[in-house]
Amino acid sequence: MTSIPLTFDVHAKRHWNATGLHLTQGARYRATVVPGVGDTLKDASFTAGTIAGEDWKSWPPPWVIADGGVFTVPATGELVCYFNDVQLEIFYRNNSGWVRLQLDEVSPRGA
Repeated sequence: MTSIPLTFDVHAKRHWNATGLHLTQGARYRATVVPGVGDTLKDASFTAGTIAGEDWKSWPPPWVIADGGVFTVPATGELVCYFNDVQLEIFYRNNSGWVRLQLDEVSPRGA
């Protein structure tokens, strides 16, 4: 298992946030917002309640990362994060804020 936590920043204004982290399908991670780092996530004047976003009754994202939540990696590759908004880059212009996420490996693939 990974003993060093992996951290990266997710900016609401960016359509895609490349993390540089290569994850392996089947591995499990816990994602936690680093407290006291970042700025409030907003879409225009609306403040996001959590990093998981709100239920907008729109197309679901590939998977949702919740603060303190554990997820299983669905496919091998780089982890790319985004603020849940309309999936067109133009709609990200009125977003603001950012968070630092920490990933801790819960179990490697096949464990």
